[in-house]
Amino acid sequence: PLYYGSVPSGDLDEAIKDCSWTTLCPSGPYLEHLKALTHEVCQEFAPVDGIFYDIFLMKDACVCEACKKGMREMGLDPEVLADAQKYYSIKRIEDMKILSGIVHSYNPEATVFYNSGGADMNRPEYHPYSTHYELEDLPTAWAGYDVMPIRAKFFEKYGKEFIGMTGKFHHNWGEFGGFKNKNALKYEVADMMSVGASMSIGDHLHPSGQIDESTYAEIGYAFDYISQIEKYGEGTKPYTDLAIWLRHQKDSDFGTSKLLHIMHLEYDVIDSSENLSKYKCVILPDAVKLSDADKKALVEY
Repeated sequence: PLYYGSVPSGDLDEAIKDCSWTTLCPSGPYLEHLKALTHEVCQEFAPVDGIFYDIFLMKDACVCEACKKGMREMGLDPEVLADAQKYYSIKRIEDMKILSGIVHSYNPEATVFYNSGGADMNRPEYHPYSTHYELEDLPTAWAGYDVMPIRAKFFEKYGKEFIGMTGKFHHNWGEFGGFKNKNALKYEVADMMSVGASMSIGDHLHPSGQIDESTYAEIGYAFDYISQIEKYGEGTKPYTDLAIWLRHQKDSDFGTSKLLHIMHLEYDVIDSSENLSKYKCVILPDAVKLSDADKKALVEY
């Protein structure tokens, strides 16, 4: 299990199976630290062509002292979950604008991505603030092989670059000595290319600073295959007359996506009534929640 905040009492070896960390809130004094780090990186490694902020949107509410103070100043009640969630979203967007502004003051063309929420299909309020999307997916660890396709279908609608992000690790990120089966890695990058994504394979540099040759032999095996087929994927655009209307519930959405993949049917992902006319069929999995406007549009469709 993962523990956020204080470590539980008792035998630590028994309590902490994987890792343990404290989620630091960017809305308080820690934001000044992030701003200083961003300036330092942009100055010391100029020109910086991109920055990846990891674990930036880990939660959906925070009641640290800085957030409680900010909520009260905004007329929100820290004791009310909906108010805490509203404030969290407002502050995260504000933080992203501040940090992206710093990066782009050094290089207007630099990419910026906010991980752990920046590419969450269910948090569209955060999507405008990344220059591209990195779809973190470690299938052999915690994501599974059904995650990448539907997320790619969702994020392609924004017209930005989206990248499939996996790793050479079999079990989890930063797993020294662990190697994913090379054919599993080959499958993953081919899957990414098939849905129009660029490819990123994570490594973990050894403390010695030496590149591990066996790691790159494995990664090279996967990219050797891509080099043979990439000409069929470069510059392509999706076309389909079938759409899934997202339920924003994992079992419903991923189950429908998996069914269509088994049937070898291409599809788009939508969650509003925009541009329904381009589809011959729209699938609503389970109990899709519709606004009055969407109901009206579907009836007319």
